[in-house]
Amino acid sequence: IGCDSLLTGSDSLVSGGTFTDMNALTAAISNCGIGGPVIVRMLPGKYSEMLFNNAIPGTDSINTITFTSYHNNADSVIIESTTGNEATIKLSGGASYLIFDKLTVNGCMNSGASYSKGFDLAGCSDIVIRNCKINVLPNDNYYSDYSGISSIWQNGQFEDVWVENNEIRGAQYGIYLDPSTLSGPIYFRNNIIVSRYVGFCSYGNTILPDISYNTITFDTTSSRDAFYLLE
Repeated sequence: IGCDSLLTGSDSLVSGGTFTDMNALTAAISNCGIGGPVIVRMLPGKYSEMLFNNAIPGTDSINTITFTSYHNNADSVIIESTTGNEATIKLSGGASYLIFDKLTVNGCMNSGASYSKGFDLAGCSDIVIRNCKINVLPNDNYYSDYSGISSIWQNGQFEDVWVENNEIRGAQYGIYLDPSTLSGPIYFRNNIIVSRYVGFCSYGNTILPDISYNTITFDTTSSRDAFYLLE
């Protein structure tokens, strides 16, 4: 994609907006970078996967990128995987300083899909996920492939992640953390999880300074633990 300027300020997405679809948006951000704080206000509708595989030029602790609903209503914006080959939002390769606020994020919801994840933290830092609704295709297999938010050892580590005031439903694991090397911290506060197996699972290598004021319930009788934590 050609770039005539860095992204700054507030931009809107889809019909009538600055960008016509998710691919155009992510390409512009990844290739052009930003020149200041950016807010992407997503107009009502349904969108495809959002994949960031590299560090975004210009991002830092002040120059962040916020993705949010144009009408401040998570129900009006749905981001959903159509293939099930990746998490709906995958952050890898050093993608950093991203904020996801007031969005609905669905894993692949196709009947029989073998993979359904909301977020995959696969090599990223300084990520905020707040006020979102994360839905995963219910499945009876006890696999991390059906997780609301996950980080698995094959895909690298994460640093400085805040997960606050979200709803996660349908997942075998609401949160599944099994990074390859020491990761974190991750702050997990004021979330609602309705899980099918484990609410919050960490297999170690993760700094967990604050896990507080969360509500975890189960929608099956085969549930295991609200929290499953290993050193």
